[in-house]
Amino acid sequence: MFTNTLRIRAFATWILIGAADTIRCMDLYVSQPRGYAANFPRQIMRVAKLYQSGFLDDDSSVWINTNAISPVFWCYNGRGTAIYWFDAPTAGSVRITRDRVRWASSYSGTQDSPLLDLSLASLNVLNKDSRLTFVVDNTFHAPGATVNIAEGRESDTMVGGYWEGSFGIAVLDLPRFDRTQLPSLTESRRDYEHSLARYQGLQLLYAGMKAEGKSRVVDNTDDYRVTLSREVLGALTQSLDAFSTTASSISETLFTDHTDTAEDD
Repeated sequence: MFTNTLRIRAFATWILIGAADTIRCMDLYVSQPRGYAANFPRQIMRVAKLYQSGFLDDDSSVWINTNAISPVFWCYNGRGTAIYWFDAPTAGSVRITRDRVRWASSYSGTQDSPLLDLSLASLNVLNKDSRLTFVVDNTFHAPGATVNIAEGRESDTMVGGYWEGSFGIAVLDLPRFDRTQLPSLTESRRDYEHSLARYQGLQLLYAGMKAEGKSRVVDNTDDYRVTLSREVLGALTQSLDAFSTTASSISETLFTDHTDTAEDD
């Protein structure tokens, strides 16, 4: 059994690191892999969902600090952006202002009673040149339904599950996202975006550390990098599908049981 365990670990190491020399891989930087116990698996699940949707691909890079309580990480997918993740019960509405992002189940609720009222000043992963992508992760699949957008006092329409406004904030409607809706960038702009993402991602990695820890991250950044091969990313997305299928089957079983009981009465 011990020998088999070593073989499994060796194979996993080859997939995550060794195979990076021969195939395209996603670069994942993690500063505190122990962090808060549940943070890393949750963030990896979010990365897998973005990969599954096409927002991230095999050439993307992701920076995660698992000591950060907020559902925030940085990524580069041809564009550099901070990600803020919101698990929503329905598509709902998002209201954007210069300093806040609000979500509510109704358009009027974003003004009167938002379920989420996010102050951008509370996110130390942004600077004046940063873009924030607000991901609305919902499972509401009614025909024609999509996240409604309000920027300031004006309403706008989301196309293909993606919207960008004038305040440096984008909104991504995860189940309806179409990668072709991402604006195209020139090569020089992509280079700038990559540099910005690396700079901001590095700041995220050492956020909350003392001077010694910051120096260690800056001087040895590659020590905090692991490569995720297409096989590993595929396994993660398959796990998402398996979880969703199992959860749906439980729901269907409960619904069928209650229906049968009602008919018997």
